[in-house]
Amino acid sequence: MKRTLSLMIAVFLMIAAAKAQDATQLMTEFKSSTRAENIKSLNEAKDALQGSGIQSLDKMAERSSELLASLQTIGDTIPSVYERVFNETMEGLNNDDLQKPTVEELEGLAAEIANSATAIATASSDLESVSNDVVKIRNPLQVRKAASALNYSKNAIKFAKDEVALQGKLVAALLEQLKSDIGL
Repeated sequence: MKRTLSLMIAVFLMIAAAKAQDATQLMTEFKSSTRAENIKSLNEAKDALQGSGIQSLDKMAERSSELLASLQTIGDTIPSVYERVFNETMEGLNNDDLQKPTVEELEGLAAEIANSATAIATASSDLESVSNDVVKIRNPLQVRKAASALNYSKNAIKFAKDEVALQGKLVAALLEQLKSDIGL
């Protein structure tokens, strides 16, 4: 019950925030080179990670990677949904052959984003205890690996927060547009 309530609140907040910006503006932000550079940088940092030897920290880095992968999967879906809502390609070319998404499909996508928001909240709260584990390290060689993993997790969580907000607003704007188009 509590989880359902928090999910409903998160979706409601995303919808309310979306009214301030339209889908086209949000899509421009979604396709920005800054966002792409952040994703690339995080992927490079993930590839450079080595086991820190601290179980809690290694699990945090792994969960951060899984969270980013989940957001990337959602992010890969959004452009095609955008095209289907507006019946045009990302380049602005009209394409009447596209089938509009259903309201349920977009609500499902919003629920996935809300689940990611919950995962981010959990990871953020776990970050403090993991940081305390890093402070306890005495081996200088292990400190470098631990610091790298901790910084990766912090950066991944920060990016994930921004990404969830953007994806949530964009999907909410698309849902509003779709409902307007079909008369709901």
